[in-house]
Amino acid sequence: MNSRLINNKFFLAFIILAVSVFFGTAIPVISLYNQKMLIELFFTAILLIPTLFYCIKGSHRIIPAVFYVWILAPFFRRICDWLTGAYSDTSLIIVAPYVACFILFVPLLGSKYRITKKQKYLMVSFLVVVGYGLLYGVLNNGTAALYQFLAYFAPVTILLYILIKNPSNETRVKWINRLVSMAVLVSIYGWIQFLFVPPWDAFWMQSVEMNSIGRPLPLEVRMFSTLNAPGVTALFLGAVLVAQLSDNQFSGRWGILKVIIIISALAITLVRSAWIMVAIAFLASVFILSKKKKFKSLFLMATMGAFLFLVVPHLPGGDIIASRANSFQSLGQDTSFNARISFLQSTLQNAIASNPLGYGLGGTGVGTKLGSDGGGTSVFDNGYLDIIYTFGVVFGTFLIIVFFKIRGVIKESLVYDNSLKPFSRLAYLTLVCLFVSLLAGNSFTGIFGLVFWLFIGISLNDKKFEAINQTELEDGKKPKGVKVGRKRIVW
Repeated sequence: MNSRLINNKFFLAFIILAVSVFFGTAIPVISLYNQKMLIELFFTAILLIPTLFYCIKGSHRIIPAVFYVWILAPFFRRICDWLTGAYSDTSLIIVAPYVACFILFVPLLGSKYRITKKQKYLMVSFLVVVGYGLLYGVLNNGTAALYQFLAYFAPVTILLYILIKNPSNETRVKWINRLVSMAVLVSIYGWIQFLFVPPWDAFWMQSVEMNSIGRPLPLEVRMFSTLNAPGVTALFLGAVLVAQLSDNQFSGRWGILKVIIIISALAITLVRSAWIMVAIAFLASVFILSKKKKFKSLFLMATMGAFLFLVVPHLPGGDIIASRANSFQSLGQDTSFNARISFLQSTLQNAIASNPLGYGLGGTGVGTKLGSDGGGTSVFDNGYLDIIYTFGVVFGTFLIIVFFKIRGVIKESLVYDNSLKPFSRLAYLTLVCLFVSLLAGNSFTGIFGLVFWLFIGISLNDKKFEAINQTELEDGKKPKGVKVGRKRIVW
């Protein structure tokens, strides 16, 4: 057995033993003084055990296990609050997704890796910008900056894992298949929530007093399923739909049925920005798919369109969905749209113009609740402005440019390995989804950020180095269209 793997297992065994001893002595004390924390520890353990198991086993199934944590953590938190009858802004369970991501580092210990210059540029550029936001944010916003740093950095661990482990294409397809299955389960629970509103969801809605998600009554709630907001759920479901569109193999068995279930759930979220995102991604796919796949894509779009226009209006809550869709025709009178425009103007004139250096991490998002003064803007209705507001005009603009540069990183891997074509198509469409979704909010953090980095990561590999070595072995001979210089190939 590989000595590094043995060392990793001993390292993990030591951690598990230390945690077991800690919990063995701490839980009796905690149970005497804080019953809610004991329940939170229980749910956190349930969430993290699969990730730890696959980590020790050295299995690539650790990636679906991480998604399992992100999808179920908000759901378990609501159950915990409901069981104890007490809601709080902070909970131990909300840290579980970030812990699951950092567990991904353990299998990487001692691993050899080969990362191209463009891949390294992508990672370093992102870390420099986020590092600036962290340092500046700690000075301005205190502990809130640390929490927001996790929201930005934790999803990137998926990309690091893929670049270093370089899994097979079969494994990459299986990851997406598992993700589609999870999206189906999220959709099914979403319908249960929409039709019946389980008591733990109703309790949470009453506690947070968030009017934008409707009322805790059947057919009057905007579905958020196991996640914590309709927008988050809609972006997740939309991204999975785009994956199913890009290639049939990503849906697995009963692909059309899965599409119908997911798109029906996406409809009852009533999130128009996610609908627009999926529609634009579908249109973009027409330009990048091959002729054969283009017809399949058009057939899938026709099926979805027929379902939307012929079936959805007759579903429970169909009149609400139709009314929401019809609001596109009168955006000038739409309260939500006008509020976004007003927020955009005021932010440009006041916040960003008055402080071009930015406010650092922790000035926006959920992390503002952890700040020393509770200040900041928890909800930011434009992702581009959120990035510039957080990182400043220079670093914020640079980060947006880095997103555009990802296209070149994807193309580099595709040039050296044509088998990555299905994953490259998905990655391109995911970039389209990102740019569109940022118009309505900072989708880069949270579970959409996790999906984003997964879909980008599976389009990358290290075959460039194999091509370089092969060219060098041919003693100066080079294939047509390839230029060798400084140990790199330019096509």
